[in-house]
Amino acid sequence: MIMLNHYYAFNESSLIYMTTNTSATIEISTSNNLEPSLKSAIDRTLFFASQLKVALPPEMQSVSFQKESKAVKIRSTKPLAVVLFDNNYSQSNDGTLISPVEKLSTRYLVVSSEPRFAKHPVYASLFGVAALEDDTLVTINFKLGNNSMPLTINGQNYSDSDTFEISLENLETLQMEHSADLSGTLVESSKPVAVFSGNRCNMYTESIRCSHFLEQMTPTTNWGDLHIVPPDFNSDGTLVSLMTDQPSAEPTVVSVGRWSTQLIQVLPRVPFVFPLRANESAHITGRVFVTSFVKGSKNNPNSSSPYMVTIPDIIQSKSQYIIPIPEGYLTNYVTIMIIRENIKADLLLNGQAIDEGKIRFESVLPINFFMSYTILTLEVSPGILNITSTSGSRFGLVVFGYRYLDSYGFAGNVPSRYNCSSNSFYSCE
Repeated sequence: MIMLNHYYAFNESSLIYMTTNTSATIEISTSNNLEPSLKSAIDRTLFFASQLKVALPPEMQSVSFQKESKAVKIRSTKPLAVVLFDNNYSQSNDGTLISPVEKLSTRYLVVSSEPRFAKHPVYASLFGVAALEDDTLVTINFKLGNNSMPLTINGQNYSDSDTFEISLENLETLQMEHSADLSGTLVESSKPVAVFSGNRCNMYTESIRCSHFLEQMTPTTNWGDLHIVPPDFNSDGTLVSLMTDQPSAEPTVVSVGRWSTQLIQVLPRVPFVFPLRANESAHITGRVFVTSFVKGSKNNPNSSSPYMVTIPDIIQSKSQYIIPIPEGYLTNYVTIMIIRENIKADLLLNGQAIDEGKIRFESVLPINFFMSYTILTLEVSPGILNITSTSGSRFGLVVFGYRYLDSYGFAGNVPSRYNCSSNSFYSCE
């Protein structure tokens, strides 16, 4: 589904990038209840060999508090990586990796950011729900942060901890927005749904202007226990949000840089937010949902805008990624997090060894006396990016990029359910 963006983005199409390592046929379809001329502009069957870009009309942007038939379904004959750029407005945009249907579930927590200017609607936090099947009962229990202003739906006011219910049909959507941070809002459903979250537009004191925040949320059943939060070397820092859904007797362990370690008790459905400086990384141990908000830079308009990225559990990372790098940005980067130090000879980018001239940032993050992660940021070109570990070592991946007064970011892989022993990193599936 397409979330609400800046009011200047109403006439902008959204872009879907798809990549595959073999030729594929895809079918793009929408609800039979969608307005016919709009449906005919979207529904199609396409064949492509490796990469495809599809534009969705501006009219697919969601309207808050309305049940709409605006979800888009993509069916493929081969596995795909799918990335959405929501209302590709040149000065307010973000991207998210789209989860396959089999990785969706029925329980989510919303994560957004505190609107910089609560009285200005363009900064509103928001989330959206898209149904996959008919007769899907969606139950929403609101968290409104420190804001006492109620959320009004169909003339009825809902305050913090109030519950709202609605039934959605196949490919129907519902979007909510508020002047408060909606982080911690619980979304439960009788059948699997997709949940998206972020802000229409937001900024920090380090940003020159606001930018769209967008991420697809991970079901609570798919959260992991080990996360590496990398830095963005262009930015003036990052805010890291930790979220849990259940009380835990075990504190979350947060290690920043080489020596600073804290034990943190994250409260259920209450975000714990801490800062990272521009070149700092964090290692987080504990069953939490981790989101980073990169602040941008107030000194450079070509890297000034903030963006939002969910950080998957590093244990669920892969040894190969085939992902799209979008067009239209001045610079694009990938950051690799891997559990070994000598990685440059191990990784291939589109079949080639790493070009030392493309390295923009490199650091080592110790986990304990026996283990450390190398964090490596490379500048990359638009198009397909195939990153492979020749040894089969798993690594995490974050993609981000900048253009004048705009930015984007997304993670390279989607978390899924898994079973593995705590000391068996490489056997985890």
